[in-house]
Amino acid sequence: MRGIGIFTIVVFGTFYKGLVAMMLWHWFIAPLGAPSIGLFHAMGIGLAVDSFLGSRGMVADIAAYNGSAPIASDQDFIRVAFNVFVPSFLLFAGLITKGMMS
Repeated sequence: MRGIGIFTIVVFGTFYKGLVAMMLWHWFIAPLGAPSIGLFHAMGIGLAVDSFLGSRGMVADIAAYNGSAPIASDQDFIRVAFNVFVPSFLLFAGLITKGMMS
């Protein structure tokens, strides 16, 4: 059952991060003359960037900072954070920035 939840978070996160990237692109990049991108283009760009950067080392880094070994709940929280909370923060920050530009 845990595997299904993680799979759902990753799939939802991929779509959600793509949606956030598409919106940020339309707000800040397209007005400069770059062509607009759709959801699936934004998802593909996000997947390409994740393949190079990813969050694989974050669990170990956080555990080392806390002085403990990483446990499953830490890994699950980090997956949720990178797939839901971080894009939400970026979207919120982008919305505020877009409002300041007007």
